[in-house]
Amino acid sequence: MHFISLNKLLKKPLYIQIADAIIQAYDNNVLKAGDLLPTENELCETFQVSTSVVKNAYQILIDQGLVRREMGRGTFINPIPPFRIDIHDAFWLFDQPNVFKRRFNYFESSTNERDVGKPIGPLWTVREVLYRIHHPVALRTLHMKQEFKQAFLDEGWNSNVRLNIKLKQFSKVTSTMQVSNLKDSEASLLRLNSMGPTFIHTVHFSDDETLIGVLDSVYPADHFIWEESLEPITFN
Repeated sequence: MHFISLNKLLKKPLYIQIADAIIQAYDNNVLKAGDLLPTENELCETFQVSTSVVKNAYQILIDQGLVRREMGRGTFINPIPPFRIDIHDAFWLFDQPNVFKRRFNYFESSTNERDVGKPIGPLWTVREVLYRIHHPVALRTLHMKQEFKQAFLDEGWNSNVRLNIKLKQFSKVTSTMQVSNLKDSEASLLRLNSMGPTFIHTVHFSDDETLIGVLDSVYPADHFIWEESLEPITFN
């Protein structure tokens, strides 16, 4: 219960503070799918709040699909349900705000002199994680030449930045799809075991013969079922 703290001096209602604390604990990987949450009585006794406060907090989490109640057992963090996706629409997923939430969690500047898989010279690297019901399900990493940042990003360079690739600014765009294994860093972000199978969609953006940016989108097989068809995406 160490992941919950309440401040009764705040104007923010206590039930929202409890719900937000649990959401934050899950987002920070303190809580994981299948974890048992404290009982209503435990929360009431620990924080000296009414049962209605705790009930309302848990109801928020249930409505969001983050937790489930099992009669006689308790309240648990939900596992993410599997869902079906058409392989042709993989790139489209990151632009569905009503189905998925996106969060930038990594920004870095560096200089690449040797790796031919990335643009050569000063680079910006950004990483974006895709969430469904607070569960990370996919991620993409972009390596781009620093001087071409505006060709890839909107809203400046901050936590509200949005990846918005302006295809007209590139003379050549190529993409490939391959099956590989999750790297340790990817598995950690997605809360999965490393070396698990994953589908990687790589896109190269070029100006004449110069590589300007590389975008790797990672879709782990734990969450995605791929079918080569022209049917629309369906979510189970």
